[in-house]
Amino acid sequence: MFDANEVLDVLKPEDAEQATWAIDSMEKADWALGKIAAARQKMQENADYVQSQVEKLQIWLEKMNKEQQNSIDFFELKLAPYLESEIAGSKKKSVTLPNGVVGYRKKTNTIKNDAEIFDFVKSNYGEYIKVEEKVDLASFKKACKVADGKLITEDGEVVPGYTVEESQVLYTK
Repeated sequence: MFDANEVLDVLKPEDAEQATWAIDSMEKADWALGKIAAARQKMQENADYVQSQVEKLQIWLEKMNKEQQNSIDFFELKLAPYLESEIAGSKKKSVTLPNGVVGYRKKTNTIKNDAEIFDFVKSNYGEYIKVEEKVDLASFKKACKVADGKLITEDGEVVPGYTVEESQVLYTK
């Protein structure tokens, strides 16, 4: 919503005099819309420029991180035989050193097909299937009407928990 006081708060003190003028003709209104369009275009140009820089930096980051990941992979490959020799014959699964810890962890790879699981569970263990009840509000609203800020059913009942606040908002294209 357009608030003249907010505009005055944003303006610098020396611009306060200029804020006293008003748009009172078609020419001034058209001029103001042109200013708004130019500002939006500049905002889009700024966003496009930033996006191009983000993409450039993302490429740089990926290149730098790939080099570092290659280094990590190389040293982990070289550490594996050392770890094997250190933990051979013991219950230890790791070795602690001044710069960190090298060891093994259990890893589980899960490959699942949700559709197959769903069909199986639905057929054999239906009690584990969730059924979610939800109001189809879009369809329900079409069957109702709005009056005095309330949603009213076809039977004239007021729908509790639903309030409509109408207001006007200034827009420009």
